[in-house]
Amino acid sequence: MPPRRPFAPGRSALAALAFVGAVALWLVPMLLTVWLKDDPEYRAYASDILFGQTASRYLQPTHHLKPPWYYLGVIASLWLPTSFALIWAIPHWWRGWRRGQRPARVYLPLLYVVVIVFFFSLSGGKRDVYILPALPMFVLALAPLLPGLLRKRSVQLTLFALALTLAALLTIGSLYAMFGEPAFAEKLRSMRGLDPWHMTLTMGVLGLLAAIALRPRRGALTLASTLTGIWLLYGFWVYPLINDTRSARGVMMQAGALIGPDAELGLLSWKEQNLLMADRPAKVFGFLTPRAEQELAAVAWLRAAPDKRWVMAQSMSLQGCFLIDKATVVGESNRRRWYLVNADALREQCLPHPPEAWERHNVAYH
Repeated sequence: MPPRRPFAPGRSALAALAFVGAVALWLVPMLLTVWLKDDPEYRAYASDILFGQTASRYLQPTHHLKPPWYYLGVIASLWLPTSFALIWAIPHWWRGWRRGQRPARVYLPLLYVVVIVFFFSLSGGKRDVYILPALPMFVLALAPLLPGLLRKRSVQLTLFALALTLAALLTIGSLYAMFGEPAFAEKLRSMRGLDPWHMTLTMGVLGLLAAIALRPRRGALTLASTLTGIWLLYGFWVYPLINDTRSARGVMMQAGALIGPDAELGLLSWKEQNLLMADRPAKVFGFLTPRAEQELAAVAWLRAAPDKRWVMAQSMSLQGCFLIDKATVVGESNRRRWYLVNADALREQCLPHPPEAWERHNVAYH
């Protein structure tokens, strides 16, 4: 057992200072900009980022509502294969604790993991990414056990079985999707607009080849090879194909092509990606501004220059003031369909949507 080091207040203070400094790299410039601009919209942004997107979302969540035990399922499934090590690690940690062997390099990261998972479990709104910062600490806690675990035949067999199962599922599922008519294939085609089965089949075949070449006694290497092949193919082959449906790039490029290079573009009911990936400076009508006010402002902006201005929006923002049958479909991204309208699509009477209609609309997308 390594000798214990005395508590060093200076070193602990330096660690705390480094933590505060990392936060300050973003927080100080943001607050300084808000203070110098002295603009109500900047202050509203700061308030939303510091309180609305943190405290309010934690204490009064409106979407991603999950039961208290939700993160146990996340750890058991999405933290694979690391979570498999708990089968052997928990008894080992328990025996060490009873014997008084409590090294900080193990129990300090474990405490961090427990605190993070417990903290986010208290909120009704839960997403798997919320506890992702705990995963590296979980790996650190397991690291001292890794050499011993990899010498166990049961561990190697378990990892080999996991790799083989994953490769077999990818292979069989891909072949079924290619030559059958399963519901999951049609759903993916309608949501993403692509058939990725030749890609997933390649992933599965590579995994099967790794299993044949490396055999069960090299289960860890088999799993590592399988996962490496999957992620490399996913990153270099799949991601470029789904980028336009998983981000706003495709619809923004299409919108620019539809209205022409000389037209002005306004964004209504927009997402940050739309503004970021627009091919020209875009007019916006507020982000946290009530939707009805944004719709009225968009109508006034269109009427000021009807020959060269277009508004891009979701259908919910168009129904009150525009004729949907005169709108041009741009495309879909992030499960949302986007439309383009100009002054020709304006209704004679504009009745913008009340806040409760938008609240129902937003909940449907979470």
